[in-house]
Order: sequence, then structure tokens, then C-alpha cells
Amino acid sequence: MERRRALMWGVALIALLALAAGCSVTAPPGSPAATVSPPAVAGLNPVTGAGLSDTVRVEISQLSAGPTGAPVYVQRLAVSDAATIGQMLAALNADLKPLPKAACIPEYELVFRLANGSAQRMAYSCSDASFLRGEQPFFRGQDLQPPPAFDALLRGLLAATH
Repeated sequence: MERRRALMWGVALIALLALAAGCSVTAPPGSPAATVSPPAVAGLNPVTGAGLSDTVRVEISQLSAGPTGAPVYVQRLAVSDAATIGQMLAALNADLKPLPKAACIPEYELVFRLANGSAQRMAYSCSDASFLRGEQPFFRGQDLQPPPAFDALLRGLLAATH
């Protein structure tokens, strides 16, 4: 009886810890064992998460060797055309799939200049991975998979500057 009581307390403790972590806990009827499922991860929307809807300018900088040889981001182009900005925001205005952080230094930095004078910075892509990365809390320390339409738009803009 004591062993069964200890087992039940152990299962209850595991269930409480799992619930506190956002997991769901189920137990088959009549069973003292519980099944713990990780929390469902919803997609993350950078337009709403970073408040990009009032963007008036997007600056795109590329990683380059600075005067001392240290890597720095150098502005490659600035987009202020409302239609192009609208296309960029429309492509990003979706729940994007979270990804583990890519093990590379991002090749581009995107700076979204907002109408109120503030700016939101995000890192974008490297040679073998397409991702968005930011320090904003909604990123939760993860990279996000940008939609193909956003990738294609940025590739087109960057190709036009060569």
C-alpha cells in the first residue's frame, strides 16, 4: 500500500511539473502512469510580434569585412516604396515556423523603420539557410522560416543592386 501511495505521489508530481511547463498530461483510465506531451508550438508572426505594420522604410545591410577586417553590416539598399514594403509585410504577415538557430552568422541585417521613428532589427539568412532571427521577445530565442515569397522578393531586390 505504501509503495502504491508513493507511486501515485510521484505520478502527481510529474504531472504538476509537466503542466507548469505548458505540457498536456493524460493518463489511461485505471492506470497510475501518465503520458506527458510537449506543448504545441504555434507559428510566430513577425508583423504582429514586432509591430511592423507601420513600416515606412526597410534598410538591408550585408555582412562585409570592415576596415580592420572585422565583419560589419554595410547598407546595401534602402526600400521606401510603399508598394514594395507592402509586399514584404504581406509575405511576413503569417505564422512562421520556428526553427532551431542556424549555426552561422547571418549574412543580412534588415532594419524596419517605423512611422513613429523607432526601428526593429532582424537578421536574415546565410549561405546555406534561410531564416529570420531577432532579439524581440516573440522570437523566443528561435529562428523563423520565412515564406518563399519573402525570400524571392529579397533575392530580387538584392539582385537589382549588383
